[in-house]
Amino acid sequence: MQGTTHLAASANRNRLQGDAYAVRATPVADNQPVGTFYGYQQQGLNSDGSLRFAQQTYLDPYSGTRNTYYSQAILGSGIPAQLLSLSQQLSLGRLSLDAQLDGMFGYQVLNYQRAYLDTPTGNTNNATTVRDRWTPTHQDTTIPAAGAASTSPFNPALQASNRLLENGNNVRLSSLTLTYRLRQTASQEISLWVGAQNLFVLTAYRGYDPNVSSGGSAPYAAGQDYGAVPIPRTWLLGVRASI
Repeated sequence: MQGTTHLAASANRNRLQGDAYAVRATPVADNQPVGTFYGYQQQGLNSDGSLRFAQQTYLDPYSGTRNTYYSQAILGSGIPAQLLSLSQQLSLGRLSLDAQLDGMFGYQVLNYQRAYLDTPTGNTNNATTVRDRWTPTHQDTTIPAAGAASTSPFNPALQASNRLLENGNNVRLSSLTLTYRLRQTASQEISLWVGAQNLFVLTAYRGYDPNVSSGGSAPYAAGQDYGAVPIPRTWLLGVRASI
């Protein structure tokens, strides 16, 4: 048996500075990594089972009254900090195998679907996680009580928050090809091969695919998942001939 292994790795370190669009839109993103998530911070549940978010109070200098609002903070970045690629070729007699594994590490995915799947409002479908929702006899949970969350679009439960943030680390078998040489001479070669792309992804991410960007190709919108269609698994069959 003969084989060849190739390993490639890269690290990404970056900062937003100056007059970039993301800095103008969210000034606190200045000197933060590209693709930074800025949002609310869930701090467990209230005594009635509703979601509790971090709040701040400020004194209005004109009226002298104290006002309370939901505070926001830097939550993470949707661009991987490390990339890894491993390709392996093996050959034994007439058979040869080619495989490629790719890994993405050090980033988060903002899974907006969880805002509805994990919130039992009664207005949308839910994931099985709502079986663990808060009840008077079951309060050791992070899933709010049924009907306790408002469906208003201004509700922080439906906005970017650490509640929706998930680890995006993953390893993907990007391609696998098995080739059998039917005939090989000095001037001729005929091979039959079968292959697959995107066979599986090893990840703890709950969405369809951690390699996602519902915000398009813009780097400041990386890692946002609004239920994007995942990369399909593809099967291939072919004949290679050189005559």
